[in-house]
Amino acid sequence: MKTLLLVGAGGFFGAAARYLVATAAHAVLGARFPYGTLVVNVAGSLLLGLFLAVGDGHLGLIPPATRAVVAVGFFGAFTTFSTFSYESFQLLATGSWWLGAGNIVANLCLCLSATAAGIAVGRLW
Repeated sequence: MKTLLLVGAGGFFGAAARYLVATAAHAVLGARFPYGTLVVNVAGSLLLGLFLAVGDGHLGLIPPATRAVVAVGFFGAFTTFSTFSYESFQLLATGSWWLGAGNIVANLCLCLSATAAGIAVGRLW
């Protein structure tokens, strides 16, 4: 039960961080394209890959309960795949085919690359 409550607290902070980062990205980059979602998905993928590589990988530095709080709670709320899906659908549904396809390709390719980069950097420690 304690871990469940801590995961929920991690989710609170992840959701708050997501809001702040996405809002800042929209302010800087504009709102025509879902940059906020792209930024949080790429950043979250990079940081989650790094965290899990260091904490759960070859070093095993992070206890399982802490790993759950950060990986499931914080990063589960911080990244926004469901929002990505909705925004992509909306772009496609409104006839913005190039923006919709660009959003899909950018999120998938950049997030996979960021995860690989996070894991690679995490394995350096």
